[in-house]
Amino acid sequence: MWLAPARATEQEKTTSATPPEAQAQADDLKSALEKAKAAAQKQRAEAEARASEEAAKKAEEAAKKAEADRNAKAAAEALVRSAALKRIEWLGLSMLRTGFTEEQVTRTLTSGGTVAAWGSKKDANGHETGQTKVPAGLSNVVAIATGGHHTVALRQDGTVVAWGAGTTASGQLSHYGQSIVPDGLSGVVAIAASGAHTVALRRDGTVVAWGDNYYGQTIVPTNLSGVVAIAAGGYHTVALRQDGTVVAWGRTNEGQTIAPAGLTGVVAIAAGGSHTVALRQDGTVVAWGRTNEGQTIAPAGLTGVVAVAAGGSHTVALRQDGTVVAWGKNDDSQTTVPADLSGVVAIAAGYAHTVALKPDGTLVAWGRNDNGQTNVPEGLSGVAAIAAGGGVDGSHTVALKSNGTVVAWGRNNDNEGKHTGQSTVPAGLSGVVAIAAGGHHTVVLKLD
Repeated sequence: MWLAPARATEQEKTTSATPPEAQAQADDLKSALEKAKAAAQKQRAEAEARASEEAAKKAEEAAKKAEADRNAKAAAEALVRSAALKRIEWLGLSMLRTGFTEEQVTRTLTSGGTVAAWGSKKDANGHETGQTKVPAGLSNVVAIATGGHHTVALRQDGTVVAWGAGTTASGQLSHYGQSIVPDGLSGVVAIAASGAHTVALRRDGTVVAWGDNYYGQTIVPTNLSGVVAIAAGGYHTVALRQDGTVVAWGRTNEGQTIAPAGLTGVVAIAAGGSHTVALRQDGTVVAWGRTNEGQTIAPAGLTGVVAVAAGGSHTVALRQDGTVVAWGKNDDSQTTVPADLSGVVAIAAGYAHTVALKPDGTLVAWGRNDNGQTNVPEGLSGVAAIAAGGGVDGSHTVALKSNGTVVAWGRNNDNEGKHTGQSTVPAGLSGVVAIAAGGHHTVVLKLD
């Protein structure tokens, strides 16, 4: 299972609250909050300054450009700034932009939140796995990730908690051990999860992986260091290094782990079912791996890209001008971008569908619709973040609204047609600050 949430690289980074670093963390937090507050105030001031219809139109265009500029700047800075500080700035600004108070932002960044999950509790064979059974007392969570049938949470102190497929009720190894966190793992700043393996990026730039290793996807290359971002594909793992190079390992039958010779200047990565995508600092895209459907053949002349996402067999790119370009498998029209679509600020790719977020908080979705995953609820607005279910069973879409509530639609059952409820949001759920979509389950991080 592979997931490609919008801006997954940036969102997964955090700080570790170890005593020797307390003062440094406080200074970073203060600086990040000041920047976030200034950015939010600047946006409000620009919006209020435009009163006429023509001015409103210009404000929308400016907001689109500002968002794209932030994405480009964030990607470039990932090469020269620590993963911890990067996450503080992104999460703080995101929360301020979506209506949370400065006090709530401070509490989240310093203490984290709790997790809620719903949907299937079983694997593809009907065996109980418990990926939606959040461990009792789990708190101080700052990032979440979903695998095929397991869930991963990163805590504020740099430790990781995982549950679901990988252990039995008695805690013994089952499946591939993807939810059995290595003993002593600490200092983690980012997490990623795929079908049956889990990956963690540590503060020191090293990577730890566990779970399914049939193709070597959890055997981290010896002496790998200086990593600033990670991604998990179907059966392969990808790491972006601080020097802008990419390292990949695991299944390579389609060349998905063989980065093109001389590839440098990379600022963001995404991993699909059997292909890998890299966004370069100059706004161009390079992809490799399985290409039977053209998913690694970027359109000629494509430039100005600020974000990428990888689906099962298709690739999506968001350009700085707010337009979207997609290529690869198109049997369900997942790469047929709607005519005149513009002003997009975020993208997400499911197994065979694509989702785009516009600056006015509305969504556009296209591609496979056998379970209604592209039928955006009528009147939906105020959306701040999006996620699309991944894996071969990923057929639902999740939206986080600016008021902290969640809306989901699409598939709501398992392979046997039994109700699982991955698109049925729990009544009264609020205070959500992050979302993740698995094959048959949904997970959120919320501020209590």
